[in-house]
Amino acid sequence: MTNQYLERVVDLTEPSANRILNMTTEEARSRVLRGSADAVRKIDGSFALVAKEGKTVRLARSLDRPMRYFLAKRQKGRR
Repeated sequence: MTNQYLERVVDLTEPSANRILNMTTEEARSRVLRGSADAVRKIDGSFALVAKEGKTVRLARSLDRPMRYFLAKRQKGRR
């Protein structure tokens, strides 16, 4: 029997606070997800983005936007 991990990502960033000047938010999020630092550096503006695909979760922000995150693990057998 393989372990089944429950995964949940809750994005509490405020999307309306993003000010991305040279592309759509979805394009910026896609750049974050691809994981290329060079591509993320080309996002112009003020932003805090969370991008998720499967079990991959990536975060990026401009220096003027704070972002905190935490990981939580449930005890075995708890729901």
